[in-house]
Amino acid sequence: MLLPEINKINGSFTNLMGLPAYSEAYIESGISGHYRLCDSSGVYDGAGMDLHIGAAEAGQEDFVYENSISKLDMRLVYLPDCDVCKVMSTIINKTKAKSTIYSARLRFTFSGSNYHVYTQSSGWCAENQGAWQPLVSGITVSCQGLRSCEGGTPCLALRNKNTGEGIAFHLLPRGRWRIDVCKKTCHSGKVYTVVELGLDDTAMQLELSPEENLPLPDIIFHTIDSTSLCEHKIQSYALNHAFQLREVPFVYNSWFYDFDRIDLNNFLNQASTAAELGCEAFVVDAGWFGKGTDWSGNVGDWSENRTGAFFGKMKDFSDKIRSMGMVFGLWMEPERAAPTSKIAIEHPEYFIPADNGCLVLNIAREDARKFILNETSRLIETYNVGMMKVDFNTGISLDPNGSAFYRYYQGLSDYMNTLKRKYPHVIFEGCSSGGMRTDIQTMSLFDGHFLTDTVNPVEDLRILQGALMRLPVASLSKWAVFRSASATWRPYYENVPKKNLAVICGDGLWEKLLELDPTFVMSTLIGGACGLGGDLSSLNDETKAVLSLYIQRAKEERKFFLECVTYSLCVPSTDILDTHTPVIWQHYNIRTGRSIVIGYRFEGEQNYAIRPKSLIPEKRYKVCDYLSGKILFSDIGNQLILDFQWKSDYQCIAYIIEEM
Repeated sequence: MLLPEINKINGSFTNLMGLPAYSEAYIESGISGHYRLCDSSGVYDGAGMDLHIGAAEAGQEDFVYENSISKLDMRLVYLPDCDVCKVMSTIINKTKAKSTIYSARLRFTFSGSNYHVYTQSSGWCAENQGAWQPLVSGITVSCQGLRSCEGGTPCLALRNKNTGEGIAFHLLPRGRWRIDVCKKTCHSGKVYTVVELGLDDTAMQLELSPEENLPLPDIIFHTIDSTSLCEHKIQSYALNHAFQLREVPFVYNSWFYDFDRIDLNNFLNQASTAAELGCEAFVVDAGWFGKGTDWSGNVGDWSENRTGAFFGKMKDFSDKIRSMGMVFGLWMEPERAAPTSKIAIEHPEYFIPADNGCLVLNIAREDARKFILNETSRLIETYNVGMMKVDFNTGISLDPNGSAFYRYYQGLSDYMNTLKRKYPHVIFEGCSSGGMRTDIQTMSLFDGHFLTDTVNPVEDLRILQGALMRLPVASLSKWAVFRSASATWRPYYENVPKKNLAVICGDGLWEKLLELDPTFVMSTLIGGACGLGGDLSSLNDETKAVLSLYIQRAKEERKFFLECVTYSLCVPSTDILDTHTPVIWQHYNIRTGRSIVIGYRFEGEQNYAIRPKSLIPEKRYKVCDYLSGKILFSDIGNQLILDFQWKSDYQCIAYIIEEM
């Protein structure tokens, strides 16, 4: 792919990723121009303005737009290693006085309106749910509050209905964001499709200090084909230019054992079993702080509970965890506080009222940020914390400070980056009511991010399908949660009773139960960071053996997944409750050329023959079983086909493909 073709006279794109962009020098305001900028001096979009194009280096173009107060510096860069273009833009306050930004979004204009549009909605336990729809008049996808993927995810794709050619846009949030695509007709009667991406300007009054430089959200865009979003391109960008992913230990998390009720002896039993199975970290979730049985009223005061939970003996427990060979981990929610917490009463100026009666720490304030940094540091050092789950379970619709939460995210970035520099040995896992912050910009602050709060294996796979349209698999973490089944029974078509039964949590609350083969459940963890929950000590030996086998394989393949992009080898379902459409992925290591191809069947009789991607035609490859490593067959790249012939419902088939 080449850098988009640019008209040097007026700076307009004449061709953008294979789609015909507008070529007229100036159309009309609101259609032409590469941005929408509204500041203290007026509204601008670049149409009819002088454009300065800087000296372009290989693979990039520079544009500068100026008005009396602001200068908008845009840089368009092509990154050949991942086949994407990146637009970086900065607003510069040229004056020695404060200025105010009321709107700041980049604009891309295409000829015609014969497009389908792909967007994703995102809600609690239903994240990353994407679908295509025709462009009739206009479509908006936006962040609906402080959490960056609350309501929608920051991506949008256009595909020409006739040719199948298309383009995908990915916005890297710096606060609350908005993406609009609409059909616009100019006075001449010509029709255009306009895409605008950037800060959500609802009630925005973002103040810039004298001569301040304010980077806007980066925009990544790339071509797509007629069958997929070419998601491997944005995943490759994330791996090579956004993330520095580390190996994350295989965890046991306490939450799905008995939620916030902590019992020392029960936890020791779970820890002993977790270590026996091969877990490398034991993470204590919410409930360890507060007074007596109440912790929710003490969120914000991060002091160990002396009259409940561990009764002041959490340090002893952390020592025992390390003596078992595991890392001690702790849950924390640094951005939230209860109105009844001590810190909220003593320093009300630190907090912003949230939508649900809670308080949010205004981490944009230096004094509030210093407080929570000191508290987090104290916990890490006191309890020798090696892994911290950083959660956030509330939100605010609009920024009361008028910055579209831009300043808030600056503070969050400073807080997390300071912690990572100060404690390089600690693994920081991001979480926000599950996956409410799974955007590349925010996820770059953590060593991984939680996929979702539901642990229903089928729903997790559907949620992961949508997430992989935007993110690499190694950046996401997920759990399998088990309890023993107290009875066995014989299915009609089998001669002996089933013995290897386990009860699976079918939601995020233990209100829905499933009985599934543990082999299938554990197979859903392949790729990314993994963990267990529930009552491990109650499981029978046969189930424990399955868990142990998959944990061992996960640790063996951990480095492999850190360098993987993922291809979806069948069309993703648009229904999170769909139990008939299979899931088939190819995890492809961009350095070694090795692949792990996984196919999941839920219900139904489908069999599939799949041709893997990125194989070199003239080379011979061997195909092995994922668990045993046994060679099944070999073939040359342009003739290799994988058969997925599942023999029962809720079954996984996994292959390894590598050069002979």
